[in-house]
Amino acid sequence: MATVLCEAGYEAVPTASGEEALREIRGIARPLLLVADVNLGGMDGLALAGAVRSAHPAAAALLMGGRLPDPDPPPFLEFLRKPFGTRQLLARVAAIAARVEAPRPVLH
Repeated sequence: MATVLCEAGYEAVPTASGEEALREIRGIARPLLLVADVNLGGMDGLALAGAVRSAHPAAAALLMGGRLPDPDPPPFLEFLRKPFGTRQLLARVAAIAARVEAPRPVLH
C-alpha cells in the first residue's frame, strides 16, 4: 500500500505496528492521515486512530477491514470495507487528505 500511495504523490511512512506508528508521528508538526487496518496485532486500528488524534487534533484516519467496528464513527474517522481496489483507496485518501491538508499518510 505504501508503494501505491508514494506513486500517487503522497509521502507514506509504513510501520510494522500501532506502537511504531505512534513513535513515527511524534515528530510530525502538521496534520496527517493515518491509513491502517482495523485488525492489528497488539493495538487495534480504533485505538491507534484515537491515540493519533489525541497527539494531533487535526489528524484524520482511514481504517480498512472486512467488518466495520463502529456504525457511527467520530468525524475524523472513516472506514473502507475490504475488498477494495487501488482506485477506490486513492479516491478516499485524496478526499480525506484534501480536508486535512495531509501530505504524509502514516501506514500500518
